[in-house]
Amino acid sequence: MVSIVALGVSTYAWFATAFMDRVLISSGDLTVTQAKFTYYRWAFTKTGGFVIPSTLISGDGAFVSGDKVYKVSRSSYNEGDTDAFTMNTYDPYLSDIWAVYSSEPLNQRTESFVKVDVTVQTSCNFDFALKGVIDSSYTLSDSHGGLLSKYITFRALPGSAFATPTLGSDDQAVYSAFVASFKTNYSGSVYSFSDALTSIDLASATSVMGGNVDGSVTTTLSYWLCLDYDATKLKTDFSGVDFYASDYTLHQNFYYTLNGTQNGI
Repeated sequence: MVSIVALGVSTYAWFATAFMDRVLISSGDLTVTQAKFTYYRWAFTKTGGFVIPSTLISGDGAFVSGDKVYKVSRSSYNEGDTDAFTMNTYDPYLSDIWAVYSSEPLNQRTESFVKVDVTVQTSCNFDFALKGVIDSSYTLSDSHGGLLSKYITFRALPGSAFATPTLGSDDQAVYSAFVASFKTNYSGSVYSFSDALTSIDLASATSVMGGNVDGSVTTTLSYWLCLDYDATKLKTDFSGVDFYASDYTLHQNFYYTLNGTQNGI
């Protein structure tokens, strides 16, 4: 039996995830001049290189942000805190054990948010789609790991749904307001991959220019994504596994695609 004292001082090796930054621009006859993915997540304060249960209650840390920018040449570069590109790890075993001993819930703040801004230069009307796609060629490099696509969920909102958060003052309040705003505005579907569903339409826009275009114009399409774990699936598969002894890595085996299709000409 694990004691409440041990839970209060021990460190835990949770799930670890790969960087969430793979994007394929498939623009057809359109020119995507820039695709900017701005990532946000809560970065807990670490003790001895680990996050401990008391920190998961207090929430000590900061709301961090980093940009992954793709130019027309398909090259990319990073700005800001690259730590924001990852998802927070999650340990269902720790949650279950902690609930037995404490009335104070752990809050592992697993949500990861992405603002997607896609700038397109075009001389025609077009349809646009942002997709999540399984990488069918991906293979696990070790036996002590799993595929992230099995346990991840997506929610999507228009870029106008709420304002971009301002970080650096009271990050606890900013984070709470940000999460609340997303949930308040959200009434759509929760998307996830499955054995039969290897491509997900996360966001789309039809007839973006509203008709014929005179000359060449530049327009930007913006969306918000909320990425999280499917806690039910994780608990079903791993609630009996003690991750104190070893890491279990969920590898990112999917990527995003940006697609533009001309129409009306």
